[in-house]
Amino acid sequence: MAKRRDVLFPNLDYTDAEKEWVGMPEFIQEERKPYREIAVRFTCEKDVRKFAKRIKRTVTSKTKFIWYSKLDFKSRDVRRRYIDES
Repeated sequence: MAKRRDVLFPNLDYTDAEKEWVGMPEFIQEERKPYREIAVRFTCEKDVRKFAKRIKRTVTSKTKFIWYSKLDFKSRDVRRRYIDES
């Protein structure tokens, strides 16, 4: 059951989100596409662990994909930028 906002935040005045964003810089994030994708299949858990150790990465039962070599988020942030359209 959804709780009413005025009960959760009784001292908070209603704000219009659209008005709050007026004048804010636009955020552009380009999609990072892989150079190549290769499906790797394993016959057992032991092989998964050996593979993970060899590439020096953590691979769990929930791992859907990994980047190799490991992405450096500091250098990757160069592609994220604000553009002032004023």
